[in-house]
Amino acid sequence: MSVRRRRGRHAERGQSMAELGMSIVLLVTLSMGIIEFGHAFMVANVITHAARDGGRVASIVPASARDASGLIIDPTPIETQVRADIQNVVDASGLAIDVSQPTVAGIPLVRVSVNGTVPYIFRLVGSGFTVARDITFRDEGR
Repeated sequence: MSVRRRRGRHAERGQSMAELGMSIVLLVTLSMGIIEFGHAFMVANVITHAARDGGRVASIVPASARDASGLIIDPTPIETQVRADIQNVVDASGLAIDVSQPTVAGIPLVRVSVNGTVPYIFRLVGSGFTVARDITFRDEGR
């Protein structure tokens, strides 16, 4: 009788190990997903704020840095600032940053666009996610 009980307990130990292994895999996968989602949300938020800061700077560029029609002569410093803000968190080399100055219904505007793909940390569901942010401000310098 005692021999059977020992065998039963031994078999249960193996079952416990298998259940523990499955639980650990599930827990690690879930943790990686939470970290990945949080990182993606943070990066998207940083890109939005960097584009917004670039738009604010572009909207108040002084007249000395504009041509005769009021357009910004060289938007490179604005693009560099946006890229530097993003670079603090993630590699911004894969992002395209564009500064444009449309006029809508006679109102001069400045638009900063950031488009591209940001890589995932763990690459469980793909290589990266697409980011497209357009920020528009009234152009106070025109």
